[in-house]
This record gives sequence, C-alpha cells and structure tokens, in this order.
Amino acid sequence: MAVQRRLVLLAGGRQWAEHVTSEALASWKHFVPEVRTLRADVRDPPAKAWMGQELDVVVLTAHRRRFLDTFGAVGGTLKSGGVLVFHTPPFDVWRRERLGARWCSLVESLCEDPQTSELITICREAEGIAGIPQLSSMIQSSHGARVHLDALTPNREQQDLINRILKIKTSRPLLIFGRRGRGKSACLGMAAAILLQRTGGQILVTSPSKEATSQAFWAAEKFLESAKLRRMSKYKLRFGKYGSMEFVEPQMLVRRDLTSSFLIIDEAAGFPVNLTAEILQAAGRVLLATTLDGADLSHKKEIM
Repeated sequence: MAVQRRLVLLAGGRQWAEHVTSEALASWKHFVPEVRTLRADVRDPPAKAWMGQELDVVVLTAHRRRFLDTFGAVGGTLKSGGVLVFHTPPFDVWRRERLGARWCSLVESLCEDPQTSELITICREAEGIAGIPQLSSMIQSSHGARVHLDALTPNREQQDLINRILKIKTSRPLLIFGRRGRGKSACLGMAAAILLQRTGGQILVTSPSKEATSQAFWAAEKFLESAKLRRMSKYKLRFGKYGSMEFVEPQMLVRRDLTSSFLIIDEAAGFPVNLTAEILQAAGRVLLATTLDGADLSHKKEIM
C-alpha cells in the first residue's frame, strides 16, 4: 500500500515561511542526506530541475504572482510519501482576494474531511518558533515510513509489467507510461536487475535528465543485493563477468552499436522525434517509458 503524500501549509509572511522551510529542510538533511527537494518559493526552477524527477519535498508559494503555473508544472513530481510545503499569506489576509478565498475554503474543507485531515499540517506565523521542530519531525517521520514500505518486492501491477518487459523482442519496442508516484522508476530498476540475472548482458539507460534515472539504478542495486554486483558509479553497475547497466547521454547513443544491448529510454516524451526515430532504427530491444504530462501517446503502449 502506497504511503500518502502530506501537505504542510505555512501561513504567514514570505520571509518567515522561507526561514521555517530552510530550518526544517536543514534538519531533515542532517538525518536523511539523500533527500531530494525542489524549492520553487524563491524563483521558478528550470525544467531540467524537475522534469522526470521523483522528489521527496516540493516547496511552492502563493506569495508570488502566477504561482498556479508553477504549481501545475512541478506538483506532479512529488513521489509517494513525499511532502508538499506550501507558503500562503495569513488566511485572514488571503481571504480578501478572490483566488485566496477559494483556496482557504478548499483547505478548510480538506481539514474537516476525516480521510484527508490527518495528512495536512498548518503552521501559522502567529504560533511562533514552535512550528519549526514540528515541521521537521513530521517530515522525518514521513520519509521514514516511505523508506520502510518501499521494500523492493513488486506488487501485482509491477510484476505484470516486468513480465511484459522481459518479453520485449527486437521487432517490437514497448512503450509504458503512467502517472508520477506509481513506482515506474523502481519497476524499471527491478526489470533491469532480472535481465542482468538472466542474461548478464548490457543494459543502457538514457533520459533527457540523468538525475531522473537515479531511482532505477538504486532499485536495480537493491533488488540484486549480490556479491556479483559492483557499483562503479552512481550511474553504472557491473554484474558478474559481462553484465552491466549504465547511463548514456542521448546524443552519445547514435555513436554506439546498440544491436546487442537492451535500451531503456526514460522520459521518452522529452526526446526530439527525429532522435527517437534514429535510435529505434539502430537499437535492438527497446523499452520506452514516460510520465503522463498531457502528451499524446497514442502509439504502442502499456498503461501502468
């Protein structure tokens, strides 16, 4: 069962909210150094900072104009068990705005709903410094619960997809897509691990965002947990004599012989069409994976 995402509202002045967030994240990183965060409260992040990512913490703010654009763009990057930290003006001030009044009403209805009330934490500037340790503690416990439940045993949906991936033939590349937080990256890693165990061949992974593939490499390593496995770098694994899994920059793929490799193209919707076509013509077995971001993916597909 997936761990629910959490919402933390910091209602108060902009400088206060940014200070509380910085203190809380610093505390969390002390205990969990690998925490992956995206702060969009100070400036709009570039697309490469969030595209294809699965983040533990996303920080957004209603103190900036057009915050809804940023909200829509990066909100989907929050993974299962993650925390959305949302800065807002004090509610009594925000209610005077048309949009603010609607948001206040929505938040209050969520707080009154038994199914969602426990997932929402509201810290107000009027409550003073006490909000900082409360937020830090809540985020740490949320991360701990997620890690505990993220045991790398595929669920029924993932197992079905892994079985399909293992049957990929050179003449029939497979495209999978799904919403963020469904375990797609972990599933890719587990499938890669099984391929290494069975064939000991070469698996190449590519993506417009190198960081977006880190979860797949982590999952492959955890799933194997074998003395035959050697981590050469964050994005390169060796298994046995000839098995390997490594990241290759998209522009470098066209210079390599891909006929004998198993190629995983993650966040495939972010690739130029011409480059994708060139890679597919040169490659052997190919798995394309991407996240549902409103793109038309009407060709060959499997829905996760």
